[in-house]
Amino acid sequence: MIRPSLLYLNVLIIATCGLIYELLAGTMASYVLGDSVTQFSLIIGIYLSAMGVGSWLSRFLEKGLARRFVESGLPADRVAMVGDDLEADVEGAVAAGLMAIALRTGKYTPDIEARAHEASTAVLDSLAELPGWLGIAGL
Repeated sequence: MIRPSLLYLNVLIIATCGLIYELLAGTMASYVLGDSVTQFSLIIGIYLSAMGVGSWLSRFLEKGLARRFVESGLPADRVAMVGDDLEADVEGAVAAGLMAIALRTGKYTPDIEARAHEASTAVLDSLAELPGWLGIAGL
């Protein structure tokens, strides 16, 4: 069973490693090539460009994305889709075997209240209620 705090710790470690890598690459480039401002700007630009390319490439992976995520190692009962679109978010999550949490924001309208309660695991007023619903204190 994966605990949310363990997941947050893993995300923190990975993000920290990415920042350290970026700083080390910029430092090495400034030592080897000089002019630290130009080198750090170049490294950060390349880093952000790579993130942009990754984001662009991700659009080709839309089919079955939720199923692939579930198959990546987390059991379906530990994964939840949170969204305000009843058809795309809630019903899509249910079709993929995930928990579905509907938010009463954005696309959500009062006329779909009954359908949302029927289709989803929970209906929350805002994303701010999610940590409390999940039982995560201090977020």
